[in-house]
Amino acid sequence: MATEQFPSVDAAMHALARLLEERAAAARAALWSEATAILAEAQRRVPVDTGDLRDSGAIEEDPATGALRVVFTAGHSLIVHEDLEANHPDGQAKYLESVMVEAESGLAARMAEDIQRNVK
Repeated sequence: MATEQFPSVDAAMHALARLLEERAAAARAALWSEATAILAEAQRRVPVDTGDLRDSGAIEEDPATGALRVVFTAGHSLIVHEDLEANHPDGQAKYLESVMVEAESGLAARMAEDIQRNVK
């Protein structure tokens, strides 16, 4: 177990604040890494006709909470995603949902590993 001595309470508080900032930055990087991987795989699974749907994939960040959302913004994205009866020679329905379900398994472990790797 490592120990550290601080000359004052202020010095200890400053060290803790710095540690928290480093961990928070590493957690944000891990979250962005997961969202980027999910988007990339979903774009591989999107049915492609003109490419507009695939190209509309993006990661949106809520400025108030920092939450990330993987979205497809093309007007027909929901119809294509939900139509299980459509014939998709290139791609599949549920192109985003299927990736999200698969990504859920091991998500916490991948993020923890990412955070550990990125903490100084």
